[in-house]
Amino acid sequence: MWNLLSLRASTLLAGMTLAAGATVAVAADLPSRKMEPAPLMTQLPAVDGINAKLEVFGGLTQRLSQDPTAPFFQRNQWRPASGLLGSVTFPVGNSFGLQLDGGIATGGGVFSAALGGHAFWRDPSKALFGVYASGTRYSRAGGIVVGRVAPEAEIYLGRVTLQGVAGVEFGSNKGYTYGYPWFVPGTTFLTLNQNAVRTRFFDIASIAFYPVDDLKLAIGQRYVFGKLAAAASAEYLVTHGPTAVSVFAEGRLGQRGASAVFGGLKVYFGQRDKSLIRRHREDDPINHHMDTATSGGGYGNSGGSGLPIVTCAPTPDMGVGSTGAFVAGCGAL
Repeated sequence: MWNLLSLRASTLLAGMTLAAGATVAVAADLPSRKMEPAPLMTQLPAVDGINAKLEVFGGLTQRLSQDPTAPFFQRNQWRPASGLLGSVTFPVGNSFGLQLDGGIATGGGVFSAALGGHAFWRDPSKALFGVYASGTRYSRAGGIVVGRVAPEAEIYLGRVTLQGVAGVEFGSNKGYTYGYPWFVPGTTFLTLNQNAVRTRFFDIASIAFYPVDDLKLAIGQRYVFGKLAAAASAEYLVTHGPTAVSVFAEGRLGQRGASAVFGGLKVYFGQRDKSLIRRHREDDPINHHMDTATSGGGYGNSGGSGLPIVTCAPTPDMGVGSTGAFVAGCGAL
């Protein structure tokens, strides 16, 4: 009996030993793989694919009369303003972007056409830093060209965006004369416009707040053509999808004909459906031609674009049409 039990125990032990050995052998033959680390969070691209935007606007801009002796309400005239702007934005690698701007507009009785560009680094969760440059031709005095070059920046703080561009504006200098009659008996002044675009500082700055993802409220200031204005604006995204439409309005109150009020539509052409705040931070920077075409009333005002008014009092040697005598006896304001 004991011999039978011993035999069975030995057989069971031998079987367990063989099974364990076989298990170890099979495990040794399986391919081994180290545990993969958790994927790292990568920075969102500076530009979420090629995208574009069209903007159309209309409103009123303030324009000062050429007659410096006219009553206040006659000097401060309001004239229609309108325009069409377009932008196309391209990614350059993951962290950089390039945007090309174009636009045509009319304001203060003057037509303008502009081309511009932005080259920038951007992290959509943090900030944008870049360079902005533009050239604009105004239909005044046979054509005046104004250039602007500036660094630009946007800082993203939750639902708040601090954004601005600040640099130098410069342009052509033409000796075109127009304005009040050469000489009117009984008057003591003559207005000449030298159309000299001064080289000086300009800036466009705003603080934007998004109470909800599809609504932007902003306040800011504009200093263009040597004129300062306070600005308030709103934009609301009304449709959704890769192509979406928003409505916007802006009002400005400024010095020497820098006031304006206008509104319009923006059409966004993107890669995917997204909210307004994401479009502003992941797609296209601001096309500034709307600001420069309507700030300062602008270029349509006497002295509005750095074009100084020249006044002089008639003297005995000033004959009618005596251009040289007039210019020699006048000084820029």
